[in-house]
Amino acid sequence: MRVVRRFCAHSMIYGYKQLSKADDWRDIVGADKWVPTRSAYELAQRWHAGSFPPSVRDAFQRSGVPELQSLRVACLYVEHPTFLDTFHRPSCTDIMVHCRTTDNRPVIVGVEGKATEPFAEPVQQWITSSDGEPAPTRLRRLQHLSQMLGITIPPDSSLRYQLVHRTASIVNEAALHGAAAAVVLVHSFAESPDINWLDFQVFLRHLGTEPAPKNTFTAPCPLGPRRDIPTHFIWITDEPIDRSA
Repeated sequence: MRVVRRFCAHSMIYGYKQLSKADDWRDIVGADKWVPTRSAYELAQRWHAGSFPPSVRDAFQRSGVPELQSLRVACLYVEHPTFLDTFHRPSCTDIMVHCRTTDNRPVIVGVEGKATEPFAEPVQQWITSSDGEPAPTRLRRLQHLSQMLGITIPPDSSLRYQLVHRTASIVNEAALHGAAAAVVLVHSFAESPDINWLDFQVFLRHLGTEPAPKNTFTAPCPLGPRRDIPTHFIWITDEPIDRSA
């Protein structure tokens, strides 16, 4: 019998390793992003303890939402990939935090770090191919993301694409684990220019929820294919760590 070995030249492999110290995050996020004041570096310094950073913990305790006020962190996944309509170009959440309430119900907190980089390009720009028409593959992805969110995102939308696919990924993770709630948390380390904050507000209004002041939770927004996942949004501000001290 002749054994035939078939090899796929385009296989994509995603995996995790245990991160024992903050510097181990460098291999996951990339050396080019491992720079003080950059969001990847700043996230590692604050989140590697395996618990909520003080600014985040304080916001949760002030939320007035019982499911959020006493959460404990179970585990964190750095650069967590969520496959969307295909296995190509997954959405990689900076930190996917699996939490538990006091009565042991799961809550998913997805963290997106931001310094001066924008939330990628607007949907209407992202979806357009070189001939000026919407690319069929991207139209399919946008339709899939709309289904994941339970909210229609039209091809001519000016919403930032990263906000769309990252929120869909976090809501999807909550659905997979039967979570009591999902939290989309932007952890910002630069407050000027303020374009990201403005884009965040526009996105929330499109979802049907009114933005709250920074460091304050919005009212829950029902998202997901069945619109049954209460999703909270919050923008946390922190100063970059001063490494010269």
